[in-house]
Amino acid sequence: MFGKKKPQAAPAEGGAEARAKARRKKATRLPKGVKQLIGYDAMLRNGIASLGDGRWSATILFQDINYQLSPESHQMEIIDRWAKLINSFEAGQSVQIASYTRSRGVREILADVMMDETGDSLDHYRLDYNRLAQGKLESVSRNTSTVKTLTVTVRESDEQAAVATLNALCNNLVSQMRSIDACKATRLDREHRLRLMAEVLRPGEEFRFDERRFEHQPGKPDTKDLVCPWSIDARNPIQLDIESLDSKYLHRTMWVSSLPPELSDQLVNDLTGLRARVDVSIHLAPWTAAKA
Repeated sequence: MFGKKKPQAAPAEGGAEARAKARRKKATRLPKGVKQLIGYDAMLRNGIASLGDGRWSATILFQDINYQLSPESHQMEIIDRWAKLINSFEAGQSVQIASYTRSRGVREILADVMMDETGDSLDHYRLDYNRLAQGKLESVSRNTSTVKTLTVTVRESDEQAAVATLNALCNNLVSQMRSIDACKATRLDREHRLRLMAEVLRPGEEFRFDERRFEHQPGKPDTKDLVCPWSIDARNPIQLDIESLDSKYLHRTMWVSSLPPELSDQLVNDLTGLRARVDVSIHLAPWTAAKA
């Protein structure tokens, strides 16, 4: 009694009309906010991030040896050890090896190398040096360095299980990586992981974060406020227009899949050697026994 009326069934729509209706619905859908476009939900103090859908991740920063200068026999040994590390992952786990190219503008470099005047008889030499340094640096567009990370993702039902799994996994990975010719490997906590994210998403802006102050903030503080740009304009299907307080840049992604079984060991090195803001990520996931 007094139940809701059962709605009448709508007449069947033709294929073309249904597709047109779907397009109109998609066009009127509200765009995602900037925070929703950042690929995690929350981050713990130990650096473990909740990605949603039962997925959790942690990141390791590493500096490997100079592979290119090693003799061929030693290069094969390095490749074999890395292969064993990659093959140690199990079903439900995935790994992303990323290389971020850091660049510094001419002004930043000049601030480091310019000599201040002191008011003595040698100031004219300092001015000559500054002019020479400025002319030399302005002839070079960018000065770059490379940051390398390994991010591992697991699936767990709750936070406690995820922390236990990732702690054990990261300890094992750091140990394996350090055994590869004394490779330096360090797991990133929340502060350092957010710092790296802010450097990529808000280049050139000062990163301010205090763990103790963050923990005692009233309400529910969000770490995304520390790394999110002010706006991400995705109306252009080819590229993103990203803007923040002191930074404005265009972002474009190239996805390469279905790679051939054999690749040159120079490929990633050539990509990361580009004198520009280029981030190269290699995504790997183990095959289950049924798919192998």
